[in-house]
Amino acid sequence: CRVPVPCNQQTKVIPAKIGRNYTLSCTVDGAQIFTYKWRKLNVEIVTAANSPVSKYEIPEFSVRDIGVYSCEVSIIGNVGIMARKIFALQYHSRIYVLSEPNKSTFHADDGNAEFSWLVEGWPQGDVKLKCSSESGKVIPTSQGNLSLEYVPPRIKRSVIVDTRSTSEVNCKLMKGTTLLNSRSFKKDDCRGSQSCSTDTPHAPPSRRPFKDDKYKSSTVALSIALFVSLVFIIYLYISKPFSSREDERTDSRYSAVEQ
Repeated sequence: CRVPVPCNQQTKVIPAKIGRNYTLSCTVDGAQIFTYKWRKLNVEIVTAANSPVSKYEIPEFSVRDIGVYSCEVSIIGNVGIMARKIFALQYHSRIYVLSEPNKSTFHADDGNAEFSWLVEGWPQGDVKLKCSSESGKVIPTSQGNLSLEYVPPRIKRSVIVDTRSTSEVNCKLMKGTTLLNSRSFKKDDCRGSQSCSTDTPHAPPSRRPFKDDKYKSSTVALSIALFVSLVFIIYLYISKPFSSREDERTDSRYSAVEQ
């Protein structure tokens, strides 16, 4: 763009990739002395006169660098911005639910019960938690704060239920119009001194035949078979000498008779 005609302020979208280097350029033509002011998310990050601040370097892009950057160009001594350029660095990854509530009940005496989901991936602006009570009344939810120390980033979505006035809550975690997760929570009947049943993890894996059970059964059967075989062998070992002696005695008697 050229001064004094302002630049087109249409945002330039840059689909960034983790680990790559990026250079945002906002050079202008002219013999005047220019001042360049860079902002990220409308917060000033760099201000200086002339080159090289007409270019903003982003080395080894990470999720911390996601955001909208703007470059404002002014002529020293003049009032107002003569040119502006806007960049939007976006990072796209797969969105999925990292964790969800591990219980499906709440107790009347809890006061407030919180149910939370942890979502991982980017972008997450259209990932919303929508909850309502058994009467259809919408329950306010918390969208959490983006946690950028992870790659991909994580964000918490949660709902706090007033257990005294609500008996059932239905929640849907949506990404736009796509359903990511759906859960229902119900109030237990226990009150006061009654012993409340402990919450069990949601949707526990179906119980498969334990390998240990099969192993124990096989071990017992094998032990019995070995024991019977051992007894039989011992029987044969012990009984054979006696039968041989009987045969020898019989042969001796027959020999004596023949003589």
